Amino acid sequence: MLANKTPQAGDTLLPPSYLIGVSEQDGCVPLYWFKPGYQPYELAYDDGTKEHQFYVSDNWAQNKAAVRMSSPAFPFALLWSKVFISYQGPENDTLYDFKTAFLISVNRDSAGVPGRMLSGPFLAFATGSDTAIGDGEWVEITHNLVFQDDSDFWIVFQWKENTPASPLIGLDQLSSSGRSFYHSLNDFGYFEWKEWTSHNFMIRSVIVTHDSTDTLTATDGFKIYRSEEKDFSVSLETLIDSVGGGQFSYTDYDVENSQAYFYKLTSVYAGEESDPSNEVEATPKRAADIGVNRDLIEVSLDTNQSVVEYLGLSNAGGIPLDFEMKMNLLTDDNSGGTDHFGYTWTDNRKARGLAFNWIDIADDGVLLNQGGGPEYVFGPIPLNFSFRFYGAEYDSLWVTLNGCLCFRRVGLLKWVNDSLPNPQTHLNLIAPFWSNLWFDESTKIYYRSTSDSFVVSFIDIKHFKSGKYCTFQVVLTQKGTIDFQYQEVEDPSTPATIGVQNEEGTCGLLISCNQNYLQDSLRVQIVPGWIGIQPRKGEVPPGENLAVDVLFNSDFIQAGSYSGNLSIESWDKNHPLDPVTISLMLSVGNAADTTADTTHSDTTSVNELEDESTHHFSLKQNYPNPFNATTLIPFTVHGKQKTENGPIPTSLKIYNIRGELVRILTNEKKNGGEHQVTWDGKNEKGEEVASGIYFYKLKAGNFSQTKKMILLR
Repeated sequence: MLANKTPQAGDTLLPPSYLIGVSEQDGCVPLYWFKPGYQPYELAYDDGTKEHQFYVSDNWAQNKAAVRMSSPAFPFALLWSKVFISYQGPENDTLYDFKTAFLISVNRDSAGVPGRMLSGPFLAFATGSDTAIGDGEWVEITHNLVFQDDSDFWIVFQWKENTPASPLIGLDQLSSSGRSFYHSLNDFGYFEWKEWTSHNFMIRSVIVTHDSTDTLTATDGFKIYRSEEKDFSVSLETLIDSVGGGQFSYTDYDVENSQAYFYKLTSVYAGEESDPSNEVEATPKRAADIGVNRDLIEVSLDTNQSVVEYLGLSNAGGIPLDFEMKMNLLTDDNSGGTDHFGYTWTDNRKARGLAFNWIDIADDGVLLNQGGGPEYVFGPIPLNFSFRFYGAEYDSLWVTLNGCLCFRRVGLLKWVNDSLPNPQTHLNLIAPFWSNLWFDESTKIYYRSTSDSFVVSFIDIKHFKSGKYCTFQVVLTQKGTIDFQYQEVEDPSTPATIGVQNEEGTCGLLISCNQNYLQDSLRVQIVPGWIGIQPRKGEVPPGENLAVDVLFNSDFIQAGSYSGNLSIESWDKNHPLDPVTISLMLSVGNAADTTADTTHSDTTSVNELEDESTHHFSLKQNYPNPFNATTLIPFTVHGKQKTENGPIPTSLKIYNIRGELVRILTNEKKNGGEHQVTWDGKNEKGEEVASGIYFYKLKAGNFSQTKKMILLR
């Protein structure tokens, strides 16, 4: 249903309609307006009468409701959206509060469902002041967005977390097919966007657009006025340009970033000028600008060791920078592949030394299906240790009948397997044999949990359709490894998915999907990568910096040289930025080497043995940390590291997050023993440096290591 407020054409000196100025553009202010006399349309797919209200379950963690809007023409401007909030909650719900805040966003259309967010989310709430409608209230949210090339968009309503029962949206019984959708993420699993077939959400939008059939009096042109003062008067002093009557956009390039500007337009009819349009404010700002303090991180380790290096991200732009990091690690012929998190997999057909080693837990394990009936989900089952999976720590899990393990409670199982990664299926997923499996009288599911390992075995479980049997197990270790072992697979062509995926379903390691991969006595091993990143994604505010921890780990690899890269994808609200690539190099064991000390290429060599006396060096954490005046940096140089010339060349330097040298605290030969240096928060010129994150780097002989500290003024 499209409600049209008819254009008013009686006055021939009408000003332009709905002037809009776009802020946060780099070095310019785009302006958009519409023909004089134009009034907004209201896009509505409900009948304006609330017959029901959208019910939200208390145990839902995230809920969204959305309506797909279609403009009759473009370009058009979305002026505001509105949602009907019910004053009445569910029956007998004494906690219902219609004034609870909610979130509204505007999203692009993506293949018929809400896609990338264009605006928001904006916080809004009902006030209870609308006395005209006793059963609820229309809440308006201003957007002022211009669409130039797409007539479809979505208004998305989202409940805030921990307030799932309120407020509630009105529903009517008018059917406008394909308009109203809902989406939920709860403790039981993930549900994709679903169409609400019998009702429509009472969510509307108000737009303004041009209509080629109108009979409004044409203008000769428009005059554009600008001031740095609010509520300014149009005059020759504030006139900046004139355009023709068929033009309805203008970009002002004669501006300075971060300066607020105010604009008005007038219409010109046969030499006569109309009153000014509405006044708009717009502030141009520099686009987000990503910077990194190094383009190569190179580390040397012995086996079974780890060290943290630091990568500094900066945003020299004027608007927030969003980023996400993905790893691309090179693999050899022994590996089956890797994902963007760094997990790699292999099997005993590829890797020599990886032997099938079935663990029989029938005697000392716990039988999950004690009743013998077809239960779908078992859990939560304690792990008795902390298991790290895609960067998060878990101490329990759920075992499901469809051949999966999940670190999230599962309710509605998906019996038909999909490829991975997949956000529309079970999340936090370990899938040794995801398929349509079922119980038989011989089926047993055991688990055994110790302080350093967890084993779950599916014994004689059959495929629901083919009737073929399989016996397999999963082994999780405290170190983070995952093993799948297949003792017997009666039909290797059984449709199944084998792999893992993260909590969002956006990153996963697919080993096999509906292929003849499985066989008897097959062992598959999944191990964490030799690189860990924290945080992997986030936001860097304008003019600020962020330190990213880069963990190098040699626990799961042999002596040798390893390489890869860290790809940083970033964007701001207007456009994506060029990707940034950081090279990663790791030498383990005999392959360890050293490199020169440069701002963009640091080498860390760690030799930590059990006997403290054999340590060549150690760099300790500064204290206090954070600090606001001075801080002490302790380090140890061991006499065993002495060169033929006596004491060891040692330097301790301070760098800022951009990788720039701030201060050299020491640069001389040191005898073996305990040492400490004080930093007073000043640079080489004796000037106090600003608050923020800094790095201190020790080099002693062939050793170098970097640690992070925080200065607070």
